[in-house]
Amino acid sequence: MAGQLAQVNPGDLIRAEDYNQLVAGVNDLRVRVERLEAADSGGDDGIIGAPIIDTVNPIAPHIGDTVVVTGSLFDYTIGASRAALDGLPVTLLGGSSDKVLIFQVPALAGIPDGGRPVEFMISNLRLSTTRSLLVLPEPPLLQGSVGIEFEDTQPARVTPGQPCVFHFKLLSDANLPVTFTLTPTVSVPAWQAGLQILDEGGSVAQNSQVKVGALLQKDFFVRVAQITSAATTFTLSVTGQAAGIVASSGPQGFTVGEIGAQDADIQLTIDGADRERDNLGHAVSGTTVTLKTNERAQLNLVAKFHRTAVFDWSANIEPTDPPVWTMTTGALPPNYDIKADDIRKSGPDVGWAVEQVPVTVQAPVHAKSANLTFTLQREGVPIKRSLTLGLVAET
Repeated sequence: MAGQLAQVNPGDLIRAEDYNQLVAGVNDLRVRVERLEAADSGGDDGIIGAPIIDTVNPIAPHIGDTVVVTGSLFDYTIGASRAALDGLPVTLLGGSSDKVLIFQVPALAGIPDGGRPVEFMISNLRLSTTRSLLVLPEPPLLQGSVGIEFEDTQPARVTPGQPCVFHFKLLSDANLPVTFTLTPTVSVPAWQAGLQILDEGGSVAQNSQVKVGALLQKDFFVRVAQITSAATTFTLSVTGQAAGIVASSGPQGFTVGEIGAQDADIQLTIDGADRERDNLGHAVSGTTVTLKTNERAQLNLVAKFHRTAVFDWSANIEPTDPPVWTMTTGALPPNYDIKADDIRKSGPDVGWAVEQVPVTVQAPVHAKSANLTFTLQREGVPIKRSLTLGLVAET
């Protein structure tokens, strides 16, 4: 290797020796550059060569995706790093370094639905490395919405001291599959920590996530570990978040000892009973109706409605095997069609329409117990309001 060149001052004589030393220095530099350009990056002489690509993530990016490349010899810190896809330069993003390059896949021409391989090239100050990279088309924008609806409870009656599973459904009119992270909220604080999201098969959903396909429905469940009598009534709601979509079931009202969700816009109570023989004592205690065998009584139910709508009713007695309790509902209208004028503007029931609901029951000829469930449901909504009365026949 040639030694250091001596400085030349104005007027100094430039000798052949000095000139030859300059030529030797240039030749030495030329050899060094040629060796760098031709060297293998893994050579035993330690000479740095072409960029090394270790990983590309994601391995099959979509147009518009952010890609992270790891490796070495990128020469980013000296501003000599370059990257290109199919010859189209890409802009390296913040966070890039000599070992990490970050960029966004540009809009490449001719990318079919299934994608196609493109030439991916990284260059440093001296050399370039290429590899094939599968690029997929830009995914379509998510459009549409997803709703959450309550379906039923399992078991049907919310029973004190027992676990209960609440059945919900995701209903999608979105154009793409959506994975929701679901969050249940119950109004009884003591139950909150024990809530679980179950998938359609009844298994605990990983990370409380459930995926619903485009334009499809998907069942899921919320499990309460134990229903206590700490609250006679409670609400349960589920919210879901995914890809900019927020869905909610809204608060669903339930009553311990009753069946299904309870509509907060309906109230249903019993206000005594008119018995055939009043000297036999009180027929109603709480929600239990006690009659003598073969005795008949009119149950005075009271329904209150908080909004204008048509409300359908149903009434059922179980069990139905002999001897049976019988029921007469002939005094009831086909439905309750609540108009604006029906809603009270003053008084203790302001904001509610109040309707008397007479139902006549008759005890069987032998002592037997049963349950009468009277239900009101607003047309067009899945939730309802139910009142279950215990029927006891005594000799």
